Amino acid sequence: MSGSPNQGTRSGIDKLADVGLATPRSTAAIAVFSVVNPASANRYDHAKCASCSTATPSSNNAAQPPAAVSITRPQPRAAGPRDPTSTGRHCRDCPYNRGMAKRRKQSVEKYHDRVAARYDDSYEDAYWQWHDEITWDHIKPHLPTDQRAPVLDLGCGTGKWAAKLSKSGYAVTCVDISRSMLERADTKLAEAGDTLATLLQADLCDLSALPRNQFALALAMGDPIGCSESPARALKEIRQTLAPGGVLIATFDNKLSALDFYLSKADPKTMEEFLRSGRTKWFTRDHDERFPVHTYTPSQLRNLLAAAGYEVVDMIGKTVLPMRHHRHVLEDSAARRRWMKIEKSLHRDDSAIGRASHFQVIARAGA
Repeated sequence: MSGSPNQGTRSGIDKLADVGLATPRSTAAIAVFSVVNPASANRYDHAKCASCSTATPSSNNAAQPPAAVSITRPQPRAAGPRDPTSTGRHCRDCPYNRGMAKRRKQSVEKYHDRVAARYDDSYEDAYWQWHDEITWDHIKPHLPTDQRAPVLDLGCGTGKWAAKLSKSGYAVTCVDISRSMLERADTKLAEAGDTLATLLQADLCDLSALPRNQFALALAMGDPIGCSESPARALKEIRQTLAPGGVLIATFDNKLSALDFYLSKADPKTMEEFLRSGRTKWFTRDHDERFPVHTYTPSQLRNLLAAAGYEVVDMIGKTVLPMRHHRHVLEDSAARRRWMKIEKSLHRDDSAIGRASHFQVIARAGA
């Protein structure tokens, strides 16, 4: 079996365990660069780096990260392929890229690197159109009123939501642990005409490369927070990037929707352990690609967010109606609109939200 024991699917992760990877380099006018924790690099000596835009810090100041780590809007470059000796803002000889290349990849990164090339193929039917419309309708009222405000797309995947933010007029910073996913996002943003986006390879549990207290909005669609090693730490990292009053819009797996899976195992000990920890795995045939999935009940999720310094503004179940198993009823556009209306009449109801496979939360960062 591939996938999560959660019987729904996340909008950013699907059951593509057997897909190969053949991702071409992008030619978009978007800066892509890798980041490694400054504490893990001996020094940042770019004196001989012809293709790197970073100022050369003193080798005696090892704790000082390169200036290019600060996220700014890059200037559009001339059309054409990337310099083959460069991996974005930093050349391959830079300590940042050497560190990213030499470190041991996490299982979540291995999986998404492998499936990136075919990732979007599973999200093009009537169900996902319906699902994405619900998602975007919930996001739109919380977009910054000032289009100059910088926004984040965390766990951006192939750039679906980043492209929507870009088309809405925002300069978006895309973050993902998978470089192959970032390259797909790069292409998608370029096709959308974006010239202002910045893409960053990073773990949500370490966003030290991002500026503090700057972003008005952070999206985290497809449950990337719950798929990190420590959702509590990831939430605190995200909060530090948000401006006071900044908004996080994120999805999480519903613990209750996985109960049938664990019941099918007929092992009460396994069920008890899952209910205690809320932790399961994303199952693929390759054990090295099985990454953690943290699940929550609505009350547990509210407590998690409150502990990280957020105020929950709104929460919906996504979706209360199990339309993933009834895709055929969404083929007709008029019927799809009616089912949308029914779904929206249910997905804020506290007595119905537990039926959903996922939650989508609007949370405001405290001062």
